[in-house]
Amino acid sequence: MVRSFRCAFTVVVVTTLALLQGSVEARSGDRCARRCRCLCQPAVTCGQQVPFAAAYAEGIKSPVKLEIATVGPIRSDRLRVRITVSNTGTASFVWDKEFAVLLDWVIGSDSGEQIFEHDMQMIERPEKPFDANRFVQLKPGESISKTVDLAAGYRIFFSGHGSILSQDGMLHVPTAYEAVAKFKFPKDASAVRISASYASSNLDNLGGDTFEFYFGRTLRAAGIPEGPFESNRIRVVFSDGAVRQ
Repeated sequence: MVRSFRCAFTVVVVTTLALLQGSVEARSGDRCARRCRCLCQPAVTCGQQVPFAAAYAEGIKSPVKLEIATVGPIRSDRLRVRITVSNTGTASFVWDKEFAVLLDWVIGSDSGEQIFEHDMQMIERPEKPFDANRFVQLKPGESISKTVDLAAGYRIFFSGHGSILSQDGMLHVPTAYEAVAKFKFPKDASAVRISASYASSNLDNLGGDTFEFYFGRTLRAAGIPEGPFESNRIRVVFSDGAVRQ
């Protein structure tokens, strides 16, 4: 989507990249490319661990534990997964009860082929997006869970940057939205492997300025924990009978 508007001295062309209309495969690449939906060289900071995450790489126990497990019968049109986050540290942090912010679901076939989300429907931004009923404090030892249906639809937070071409050159501005997405499974897929990946909260391109753009406060001010964290990985076999397009 390209929009132009005229200022007093220059014409600025704003290009909002991605997001609902691009190829899902093109957005995917590595985890950094999935989280930053723009083309503005995410590798500049991607993979550089912030101090919080670097400590875990040195063997210090992560204060965040993610666990997933299936719920009920599994079909290719009904894949319910219960995800639980536990505070295993010594300090409180704030967590998104929707399990959308900085969280990606990673699904692959037994052959190793990655399966991507599709059929995304944008969610209207609420008047007060940072809601205390949604973003809750987890004290040490506490846990919360949510059951999502990855085949029928689940909430996801997209973040990225729009490109701005001005008289000063190419600039980037944050853009973000929420959507309901779902996975579509290949006809020949009899089983899939699933995990949840919580991205590094890198302030440059993994949700820092884009989180503030959408929710009205920085990740640090909100008390959102820094990543990366990975859940356990599970393999599920379809019991099927579902009609796959």
